[in-house]
Amino acid sequence: MLSAYYLILIGTLAISGLGLWVAFAKAKRIAAKPSGNDAMKEIAEQIHHGALTFLHKEYMILAVFMAVVGVLLFAYIGKGLSVAFIFGGLLSAAAGNIGMRTATKANVRAA
Repeated sequence: MLSAYYLILIGTLAISGLGLWVAFAKAKRIAAKPSGNDAMKEIAEQIHHGALTFLHKEYMILAVFMAVVGVLLFAYIGKGLSVAFIFGGLLSAAAGNIGMRTATKANVRAA
């Protein structure tokens, strides 16, 4: 019989996988919609490029913060929490990047 820890872990992974599947299915459905005329496509591409440039600059600052806090956590609390903090930050940044890419590509289709 599995312990409560493993049941929670399996449930969390299953729900996370389901959430990712739904997100990818919705993103694919949005990407299949027409993106408008040439002027709309050009403006959308500029918005998309600007948003990704913003994220790049933000993530450069965030990387320094995460490194400093990660080292402090490692030094004062322990390896496990430091690794969890860094891993969580990387996944959060990835989610933000994917969300921004999807949102900027979907905007032109909503217009």
